[in-house]
Amino acid sequence: MRSRPGPLALRLAASLLLPAALAGCAAPGAAPAAPGTTAAAQVPSATVTVAPAVASAMAEGALSGEHCQKGVDGTWSYTATLSNQGAARAAFTVAIGLTRDTSVLDHALIQKTLAPGQTAQVSATGFGKDAPSAGTDCAAAVSQERTE
Repeated sequence: MRSRPGPLALRLAASLLLPAALAGCAAPGAAPAAPGTTAAAQVPSATVTVAPAVASAMAEGALSGEHCQKGVDGTWSYTATLSNQGAARAAFTVAIGLTRDTSVLDHALIQKTLAPGQTAQVSATGFGKDAPSAGTDCAAAVSQERTE
């Protein structure tokens, strides 16, 4: 098992967290765009609503003491300490991915809300049953969203 944050963690975060962040970006009831047109061309401007801005971002440095390993039962487990280093209450999503080369073999998500300055132990267990030990990378990425 290799554990290394970096570009892989960012790709993992984008593939797991971005769809949730973009949900609600379309106008309610808007039909998909026809080939060769844009959604804006099909939705009258009077019915377009804009979702309120959500303050979310990657929370670099929020995880410490990370440990990821395959257990004797064949599943993987992940533990770390999560810290809210900001000045506001925040909801965190930790995405843990098991990857080999450029393929995501399995993943787990942890969600935790912390007060400013608060830390908590987070863990995920029982994922990646089919992921081999040799050649598998375990990487985590964390995003945060203010809850105030």
